[in-house]
Amino acid sequence: NKGGYVLLSAPDAELVPGDDGFRLTQCGCRLSTIAYEAEQITTLQVERQQFEAIRARIFETRVELAEAYAEADVNKVGTLKQSLFASETARVTGVPINNKLLAVLVEGTSGPIDYAEFVKHFRLCMPSLEPLYPHREQMLHLMHYLDQEGSGSVRLRQFRTVCHTLRRVFGDRVPLCEKPTALLRSIGPVGEASLRDGYLSIADFAALFNVIDVRGDVLLKRNSIMLDRLGSKKRSLLRKLLQPRRSSSGGGSMLGTFGSWRQRTFSRKDEPVSTTKPCATQRNLLAGMPVP
Repeated sequence: NKGGYVLLSAPDAELVPGDDGFRLTQCGCRLSTIAYEAEQITTLQVERQQFEAIRARIFETRVELAEAYAEADVNKVGTLKQSLFASETARVTGVPINNKLLAVLVEGTSGPIDYAEFVKHFRLCMPSLEPLYPHREQMLHLMHYLDQEGSGSVRLRQFRTVCHTLRRVFGDRVPLCEKPTALLRSIGPVGEASLRDGYLSIADFAALFNVIDVRGDVLLKRNSIMLDRLGSKKRSLLRKLLQPRRSSSGGGSMLGTFGSWRQRTFSRKDEPVSTTKPCATQRNLLAGMPVP
């Protein structure tokens, strides 16, 4: 059972995937086909999804994990046997850790695991957003709701509405929402572009909440026999093709699909209602969201 990706190059581009055949189009582009074993590529994509899920759970429960590891380390040597490390990780995160996943998580380490160092490997793509991480779903829910046109972006005054709404509901738990403009300035190129252009891409903002492994892409480095068998050009192309997909319109969230709305009552006015407590529409809007 085989499959393939068909790539359309730019005119005069040098993107030729190894020894695979290609043909020229009338506009001078190349149509190239990269063949693969369908079962292998599907397995690799599933493994990536599993690793992304456990990576996020490790970050979310990093404090509890550190405490569990330290408690399990009865000799206080700073390391745990792999079997004990796996069982504690599974217990705290709620994700079963089989031998294959464990090998990826510990990056091929054969001996005891330095658990304090392990927890440090998992960080947010944009560390400055860590205070907002527990409320990222509520924030992105509001942004998608205000994007009534489905453009995949919100205007700056709509982003301010999102921040003020969360601030009124969650108070000091979302300190970054107190100054929306300063928040945008703190998130690098994504925020700078929004201040310049007048709108913020929801997908780009959501991507900043992704959890990364600072050791690099250990899944592709250590867990793919198929990639090892490919030529260098094929391997490079396949790495790009396996990256998490984003919506072409920018409307898709990098964090996945969130729960459906139970309430659709929200003022279409872009500025928040001037009250010291959440107004009725704001309470209704957040009624369908999980509150940490």
